[in-house]
Amino acid sequence: MGKLHLVVLIPACIISSNYGFWPLVYVRSWIRLEMLLVHLIILKFIIKFPIFKMIKNVSLTAASTLLMFLFGSVLQQISNWIVWDLFSILLCSIFYFGILTLNQEMKQEIINILKRIAPHNFLKKF
Repeated sequence: MGKLHLVVLIPACIISSNYGFWPLVYVRSWIRLEMLLVHLIILKFIIKFPIFKMIKNVSLTAASTLLMFLFGSVLQQISNWIVWDLFSILLCSIFYFGILTLNQEMKQEIINILKRIAPHNFLKKF
C-alpha cells in the first residue's frame, strides 16, 4: 500500500516544488487526504468495515472541534498577550467539553472518565 502512495506522492512533490514551498505543502496535504480516501475504500469494499458507522461515531467530536476552532479564532483576534492566549486555551477547552456534554451519551462517557481519574469526593454530585 505504501508503494502505491509513493507512486503518486513523489511525482506530485517534484512537480509542485517547482512552484514554491506553499504549493508543495498544499499538494502534499491533498495527497495525504487521497491516501486516507483510498484506505477508506479498501476498508469498505475489501475488509467490509462499516466506514459510515465509523464516520458517524466521530462526527460529534469533529463538529465540536470545528466549533472550538472557530471560537478560538475569534478569541485570538481579541489580544496578542500571552496571558490572554493561556486563558483562551482554557476557554476553548470549556467550550469544547460544553458542546460535547449537550449529547447525553457523550456527557455520560465524560463523567465516567472523570470518575476514574478524579477523587471520589469531587464527583459525588454527578
